[in-house]
Amino acid sequence: MRLLYIVLIIVLFTGYLFAQQTANVIIVVIDGARYSETFGDTVHKYIPKLWNDLRPQGTIYTSFYIEGYTATNPGHSSILTGKYQYIANDGSERPHTPTVFEYYRKEKNAPIEDCYVILGKDKLDILTHSDHPDYNCQYRASIKYSTSEYDDKITLDNFRNVISSSHPRLAIINFAQTDNAGHSGVWSDYVNSIRNADSLIYELWNIIQSDSVYQGKTTMIVTGDHGRHLDNVKDGFKSHGDNCDGCRHVSTMIIGPDTPRGYVDSNKTTQIDIAPTIGKLLKFVPIYSEGSVINSAIITGIKSESYAQPPAIKLMGNFPNPFNPSTTLQFSLPCTDYVTLKIYNLIGEEVANLFNGVLTPGTHNVEWDATGLSSGVYVYTLTTNFLGGSGEKSTILNKIVLNK
Repeated sequence: MRLLYIVLIIVLFTGYLFAQQTANVIIVVIDGARYSETFGDTVHKYIPKLWNDLRPQGTIYTSFYIEGYTATNPGHSSILTGKYQYIANDGSERPHTPTVFEYYRKEKNAPIEDCYVILGKDKLDILTHSDHPDYNCQYRASIKYSTSEYDDKITLDNFRNVISSSHPRLAIINFAQTDNAGHSGVWSDYVNSIRNADSLIYELWNIIQSDSVYQGKTTMIVTGDHGRHLDNVKDGFKSHGDNCDGCRHVSTMIIGPDTPRGYVDSNKTTQIDIAPTIGKLLKFVPIYSEGSVINSAIITGIKSESYAQPPAIKLMGNFPNPFNPSTTLQFSLPCTDYVTLKIYNLIGEEVANLFNGVLTPGTHNVEWDATGLSSGVYVYTLTTNFLGGSGEKSTILNKIVLNK
């Protein structure tokens, strides 16, 4: 393989570099809510706060799926480890892959108070740590048990109590009431529990934003451990645990200082993608994770200072052209979008992948150093995903000449 040094320097034409701001991550799990009663409901009658108040502040994921065991303990463990955990659902078996708590504490040399598991179900106390020999109990999270299982209001009160003394950098909160109500088979109890969780999550976000430690520095991830059977599968919403779409498809939202506001990502994402995304946000490496970073959750590159936004996506050429050995590629975006910038030779081989990530509106420069490549004509392509619109990709291209 040719030696290629690519120096990526993305700066706003009249702006400044975007610095990642997340210092804390709070994971909120609505236990056992189906997609059809949450984001999949066209009028969103059970989640008015999530949909009307929080959604415009973050990014929602409409094709978020679980490809493992659709039960409480396996689901929560898969969220925290980034690898599907096929473990007992009765609380007798810990995850076998390290959790984000263990990664964070080991890599950061962080105290136990920096990580917290706030329970709605006692059997989830297995989430504090895995049984992995290189991590395990010595890097465990703190735990807060509920004084009344399945009461989401008490769970939120416990969060208040925890942050009054500890302000954990990384925590998971289990709102268990929805799953318990679903198992009752009483429809009104099930949907009312979703309404209750909706209200409490909104309250939770307001607590975060009014706290001097968390305000403007905290990302909240709202997701599900599993859904429930579709109405025509087995006993319908009363149970879960198979591979039907009702059990596997859950609603997910990410909201925080590094996440695009008011966007919809319809690309497929999965439960095991949450752990590596947290790793990127908090700057640690979950080495045994098998998921992928959800790049649309993290604005990369530039934050615009200019109020003037370009009217369209545009490639403005490169300068100098011809060049040797480096040149600056310039393009503009009319809105926040997921961008891929690549270089190809004339036989269609990719020779450089310069950028993959979310950028804010404005004019952007990327410097490419082509040391190690031979003279000739190359093509660079700009692909955008239209995060705020149809989700369809669009690619435009231009030629550049390397003259050695």
